[in-house]
Parts: sequence; structure tokens; C-alpha cells
Amino acid sequence: MQKLIAISLTCLFTFSAPQAVKYDVLFADEYKSALNYTAKNVDAFKESGIKYNNDPQLLTSIVFPELMRYSLIKDVLETSALELAYIDGGCEVADFSIGRFQMKPSFVEDLERQIEANDSLKKIYPTILSFKSSEPKAIRTERLKRLSALNWQVIYLNCFVSIVKNKFPEQTFSSPSDKVMFYSSAYNGGYHKSSKHIVNNESAKYYPYGTKYKGDQYSY
Repeated sequence: MQKLIAISLTCLFTFSAPQAVKYDVLFADEYKSALNYTAKNVDAFKESGIKYNNDPQLLTSIVFPELMRYSLIKDVLETSALELAYIDGGCEVADFSIGRFQMKPSFVEDLERQIEANDSLKKIYPTILSFKSSEPKAIRTERLKRLSALNWQVIYLNCFVSIVKNKFPEQTFSSPSDKVMFYSSAYNGGYHKSSKHIVNNESAKYYPYGTKYKGDQYSY
């Protein structure tokens, strides 16, 4: 399984990338680090995929660019002050990427709302809505702890995939890489938009430094 995922990711990001950009060469160290991480934690992706009926290779492919980005910027990550601000005031005060999958508190809060509003998904993901306390600050504190734990990040990732499946049941894909591009675009740019917007956003070039960076960038 480890070798299969490694081969699949190498083929996807090296040979099927837009404009034939070889990301394994361009971001050599970060690519290797991300590949090693997925291989090391392959069981977490595989077991969760089986549990929630999602393709493990789709799961790893969606977050692979984030694993590369995390390796690229991990030395400058400092979220302690932001975490305190979020706990005190919520997403309106502080909303930031955290963990290997670079999920934001607002992203997870929205997943929670989507699950709460869908009875079938609520049966599949009941733990997402379960917190030890009903006090807002305590909930936000627990949510941040979850965002730093791989097992919870994988649950949230599966939840995202299930929500996208549910929202776009008629969406068809011409190839596995086409499917990865759609889900990755929805993950990176937002799944609340139309399928047309998500597809169009696949070519948007603001990876890895975000929309405010003016230098050369690539599509997520």
C-alpha cells in the first residue's frame, strides 16, 4: 500500500501536473518530506478511508500540497498568540492554518455546521459534534487540540470529502487526476461555490504562498 500511494502521487504530481511542472524537482526537499510523511502514516489514511467509504489515495492526494507547504514554512510557524486570540474571540478575531493539513478553525467550524444540518452525515460523523464542554471557549480550545492531531485531521479530511460528494452527486470525472483536481480545488478554494467555479479555480496560481504574494506561483 505504501509503494502504491508513493507511485500514484509521483505519477500525479510529476507527470500529470499542469504545464508539466515537475514539482518533485522544483520543491525537491518538501516533496520528499511530504512523500515520507504519507508513507509513514499510510495506515491512518487507509483505515479512515475504509471506515468512511473514501478512497485513501484521494485523501492523500488532496492534502499532499499542504504537506509540502507545511515542510516549506514550518520553521516560521508561530501560532501561540493566534491560538489564544481564537480561543477568546473565535474566527472573527483570529483564523489561521494549523497542523500538517493546514486546516483553519473556520473550515472545521463549517464542517460541523454541515454535519449538523445533514442527518445522514451526522450518523457517519457523530464525534465531530461531540465536545467535553458546552462552554464556547472550552469548545474552541478542544477544537484547536483536534486540529493538531493526525487522527482528527484525517477525520476532518474524510468529512470534507463526504460533504463534497453529497453536494455534487452528479459531478463526473474523466480520470483519477481529474477527480483529484476537483476535490483539491474545493479543499483549497472553498467547496461552497458552484462546481463550475471549483473547476475554473483549478488553474489559479497562488501556491504555495497565497494570494498576496506577487512572485511566481503554481496551481494547488
